[in-house]
Amino acid sequence: MTTKRNPFHLLLVIALTFAFICSAVPAQGAIPVTGSDPEKLAIVENLPDLQAFAQQVTNGWAGAVTGVYVPNMVALPVVQQPSNNAGFVSTQSDTLTQFSLAAQYGTIGLLAHDYLAGTYFSSFQVGQIFAAVHGDGAIQYYQVYNIRRFQALSPLSPYSNFIDLADNTYYDSTGLFYSVYGSGAPLVFQTCISRDGISSWGRLFVFATPIEYTDTLSLTKTTFKAFYHIARGFISTIAA
Repeated sequence: MTTKRNPFHLLLVIALTFAFICSAVPAQGAIPVTGSDPEKLAIVENLPDLQAFAQQVTNGWAGAVTGVYVPNMVALPVVQQPSNNAGFVSTQSDTLTQFSLAAQYGTIGLLAHDYLAGTYFSSFQVGQIFAAVHGDGAIQYYQVYNIRRFQALSPLSPYSNFIDLADNTYYDSTGLFYSVYGSGAPLVFQTCISRDGISSWGRLFVFATPIEYTDTLSLTKTTFKAFYHIARGFISTIAA
């Protein structure tokens, strides 16, 4: 059931969320550029396997996403927003934040600053598969089906209007919110686009939908292991 809110309060929360996700900058004061961080994306040798990661982020809360696992890329824990702060976005490195307001519209919204975990979002591609881990340890696979980018016409204003870079469609902040989170999308990643020295130049949204998926690599390993034991038993029988 959708919770009814005061329209002005809803507008304020939407505006502040779009602003806060871009408001912080790294401690050294440099303005980051959204995109793939080669050093981050290359470090996959210490990536845990999915089951091990799921155990790490399991907390017993089935209603929340507690981790996102992107094969050969990254494993990111997910934190929840404080109950009275729908504009909160974690400043912890390699950590996502679940957007509580999006959940009221049936969407899993995952937020991150573009100079932190959000740097991975710009590397996602349509068709890419990843896993979301829930607090009870359940694992759901998703596949990216759409990526949308918007320019903020007033980058320093939390009430900025936006232009869709794909077709030049105009949105105010409320209209953009409903276009993204009121569209029925099952899961959306959100971060900022930094450009021309402006950290809040635009917004990036990555849309994904649940899929039935079999980890073919694990399946292959299991099949090979079974074949190995059968063959070993057969050779032992012949030798006897």
